[in-house]
Amino acid sequence: MKGIKLWQERKGISVVIGAIMMFTIMTGLYVSIQVVEVPAWNRQLEFEAFEAAYGDMLSLKADIGMVAIGGAPKSTAIRLGTRYPQRPFLANPGQGIAGSLTKEDATITVQYTIDFPGDPTFTETYTSNRLIYEVRGAIGAKIVYEHGLIIREFANGQVSTDTQPLVVGDYVYIPVLNASLFTPVSSVGAESIGLKPYTSSITKSKIKSATITLSTDYPDVWTERLEDTSTDKTSVSVNETAGTVSITSTATKVITLPAGSVTGSGLFIGIIILSTKSLAGFDPTADFPQIFNVNFEAIGNAQYKKTHTTITATVKNATAPYDIHADLTDLTSDVLKFDVAPTYSSPDSITAGSWAVPNSNTVKWEEITHPEFAPGEPVAVTFWIYNSALTQQYSMTSITVRLSGDNWR
Repeated sequence: MKGIKLWQERKGISVVIGAIMMFTIMTGLYVSIQVVEVPAWNRQLEFEAFEAAYGDMLSLKADIGMVAIGGAPKSTAIRLGTRYPQRPFLANPGQGIAGSLTKEDATITVQYTIDFPGDPTFTETYTSNRLIYEVRGAIGAKIVYEHGLIIREFANGQVSTDTQPLVVGDYVYIPVLNASLFTPVSSVGAESIGLKPYTSSITKSKIKSATITLSTDYPDVWTERLEDTSTDKTSVSVNETAGTVSITSTATKVITLPAGSVTGSGLFIGIIILSTKSLAGFDPTADFPQIFNVNFEAIGNAQYKKTHTTITATVKNATAPYDIHADLTDLTSDVLKFDVAPTYSSPDSITAGSWAVPNSNTVKWEEITHPEFAPGEPVAVTFWIYNSALTQQYSMTSITVRLSGDNWR
């Protein structure tokens, strides 16, 4: 009996030891997964988020080009980060991988000489911006938009496989990105960014020569990307010590420069163009598009009119109702109202597919909902009108001020 009791005690001890060993193995496996595998999975998510943001930055570049050339606002989205998936019994270091989009100044200087006795020379300077996407995590990498080029920056260097957009033969195209009213963003999700054109442009003719100098944080990248772009009349050089890109052309005949004001929020897009074609004359009797007699009217009863306004204007020679646009973001405080068509037109129908030119129509943006404005508070609305038959666009910005009686001046 004593031997049986000893055997039973030893058997019980073996079970306990086995349980302890199993617990130790499971604990070690859990710790290994938490310490080794979870960070590895998260690094893979960071890499995927970085690649998604790279694709979105390339789309941003394309959209900036469309706004610069087309002159119409556009919205673009960038996936800044991603959320970690739920992992039962495992701990994530946070809710997800956050990315940020920030800005830095980048200077553009345009110096040009007029073909005139004495060779008068003029200089225009623009403060453009580079946009910087950065993902927070083990990757520690950045994606940069600088002067139309997308650059990837890592701890051990920078690289770009993007096509340079600046020099095409003797033509030069320099995007100007004004981010002075853009607020940097940080998120684990996607952010929508409004892109708006400069309200006007200036054309300089009879150009004898022109030099554009761009400041850069990535001279090595520009040296590689701009290789073999020089021609007999256009020279391209990079000063890696000074951090500048210089483009000098004696083929240029006309320079187009962005001009006008920027109001509201978002990114404002302009373009500098060096063209080899001289300005041709134009027919002053042609049916160019126009908008004028813009009137803001608060509507409704005393309370309703504080937050509702109808805009009325006269539009000439638009080729269709959808060729009439208004940027209402400053009035409505809604970034999605950057491109709003009128709701009424007369005598031509607002639902027509096209309008015969010449024409003259009264158009309205009816009962626009907006926040209350204090007396003396200004509001700016930009309009642009197309005549597709003449490939002409007319744009203007109308600024009004709130009066004490809830109406507008």
